[in-house]
Amino acid sequence: MNCALSYTENAYSSNMSHELAWSTALLFKNDDTLIEQHLNLIEKTTHSFIGQPIEQGTFPESINSPYDQSAEIIFWLLEIVHIFNEH
Repeated sequence: MNCALSYTENAYSSNMSHELAWSTALLFKNDDTLIEQHLNLIEKTTHSFIGQPIEQGTFPESINSPYDQSAEIIFWLLEIVHIFNEH
């Protein structure tokens, strides 16, 4: 987590950052230290995805298969919402 918190802003806007946001949400759920930093990282990452234009139901510049990565991004964002609803 300390490494992730030291990343540049580009790390939060990468199409692979959804896993970083999800793992941070798990830490938020299970660890009451660094709560503000966890929330900040989750907010930066999720806002990056929410702000992207979605054409034809896929996120732009998704690697490999745009459908596969777009489905995965949406799944992890839904998992984050689920974690916050449980908390």
